[in-house]
Order: sequence, then structure tokens, then C-alpha cells
Amino acid sequence: MSNAPLLFVHVPKTAGTSFITAMENYFGPGALEYDYGANSPKTSPLVQGYAYRQPNLGALHQSVLQGSTKAFCGHFPVEKYVQEFGPQNTMVFLREPIQRLVSEFLHSTRQHGYKKDFSDYYRDEYYINRQSNFAGGIPIEDFGFVGITEHYLDSIALANLHFDLDLQVLQVGMHRPKVDSHYSLSSEVTQEIRTLHAKDFCLYEAGLEIFRARLKSIK
Repeated sequence: MSNAPLLFVHVPKTAGTSFITAMENYFGPGALEYDYGANSPKTSPLVQGYAYRQPNLGALHQSVLQGSTKAFCGHFPVEKYVQEFGPQNTMVFLREPIQRLVSEFLHSTRQHGYKKDFSDYYRDEYYINRQSNFAGGIPIEDFGFVGITEHYLDSIALANLHFDLDLQVLQVGMHRPKVDSHYSLSSEVTQEIRTLHAKDFCLYEAGLEIFRARLKSIK
């Protein structure tokens, strides 16, 4: 594996927590840095300093390179850091958009006190095309690794081979026991979501095609 740190764009509710935990277990304590926003306790002190209090992403990247960091992870748009880390070292998981959207809605109601209906949620500008807002800043084919939540086992195998890792399969943070379980919505709601979140559907289909092609090449 290259000595260059990996960059993981953690799209919410795509099994990213499991993937990060696998990296933590593999690389060991202190080997990951995190950016989950200025107000998140998950965000590393180094990132708080260089990304928020006195923004200097170049200095942040130099500090990461000079330290023992193996991966840099969090909820951020890919364009925020891809220039420093390089697209070839950048990773993302994508998930079928409706399943991901409902999963995030349920998480918001359970963990963050969201009180409105699902119809309000998927129409809210903040939640529209969330995957594209995180991962759409560069062509999806430029990512060094594209994982698919519904094919998590094969995704881990692909990441291991591509980056010469030995990540173990975990299901930490997955509320639903089976990632291939399906939420059921009416055809009217489904069509409205497909229209509002069209960018996410295009991104997912493109990512799935890339994932299948890369997986086929190693089998």
C-alpha cells in the first residue's frame, strides 16, 4: 500500500461507520483523523484547528503527511480535500437512494429529534441529493474506490485488494440487521423522490456500474 493517507468521504447511512471501524481496527489507535464539522465532538483537534478555527487546508494536509495518519474520514464534500489527498486515494460508499434516504430519516427521528413527516424530509432542500452533495464534486470514476452498501462484502474485498489492506467485515452502527432489507413506499412517493433526487439516482447507477466493472476485473 502507498504511504499516502486515504481519504474517505463518509456519506451518511451508507455503512460508513462500519467501514471506518474496520479501518480503526486495522490501522490501530491514533491512525485516523476526522472531520464531522466544527460543532461535532467526533472532529479531531487537528482538524478543528486547521479546518475551522484558523482555516489552512494546506497546513492540515502537511500535518497529516508528517504524522502517522493512515486515513482521513468524515462528513464533508469530496472537493474540500480531494486536491490535497488526490482522487486515487479517495474512497466512498454509495447506497440505493430511497433506502438511504429512509434510513437517514429514521436515524434523524431517533437520534436528532426530527419531528416532521417523511414527506417533509425528502422535500427539504438540505436532504435532497445528499449523496451527490458529498461525492458529486468530482467524476465518480475518478475515485480510487467506490463501494456499494448493498454489496458490502464484495466492497470490502475490493478495497482490500486495491489498497493492499486486510479490513475485516463489521456491521457496527447498522440499525437494520440486513443491509439488503427494503423499505416499502407507495409508487407516488417513489416517483416524487426519483424526480427530486434525480442526481443521486444517476450517481448511484454510475457508481454501481463502476463497482461491478472493477469487481469483475479481480475475479
